[in-house]
Amino acid sequence: MTNYFSVIFYLMWPFVDYIHRNNVAYRDLKMENIVLDFDGHIQIVDFGFSKKLADGERTRTVCGTLPYMAPEVANEKFYGKEVDWWSYGVLLHILNTNNYPFPNCDVSSHIELKYDSYSTPCCEPILGDLFNKVILNMFHKYVQHCKI
Repeated sequence: MTNYFSVIFYLMWPFVDYIHRNNVAYRDLKMENIVLDFDGHIQIVDFGFSKKLADGERTRTVCGTLPYMAPEVANEKFYGKEVDWWSYGVLLHILNTNNYPFPNCDVSSHIELKYDSYSTPCCEPILGDLFNKVILNMFHKYVQHCKI
């Protein structure tokens, strides 16, 4: 688990940063869209929900996969590229704990999620501190761009 976590962490962060610098919101970052090629390199597939968004541009299309979806997307509020950071955090949580952070998630409970502090459940001790720092950093980056 630790090796896969590290690979996803180190390779997905630049991916999200790269597409955002190129004015693209991916909007469906999830485990099922991360595959390996024959050489073992990570490939991101299914850009069907991706959208060109200039810096500061907002949209309100409901799309993506609910367990990975930022609450403002589910709630049909305006959002920007920052929703990919929410999905990235969910992905890291799943890789680290083998569980979704919001089990039994339905639309009505998902839109009620608040941006409170995150505590790491049952992390491997070596990952706990790193994971908390990563999530906290992403949380601040996410909230900084949110206008909800």
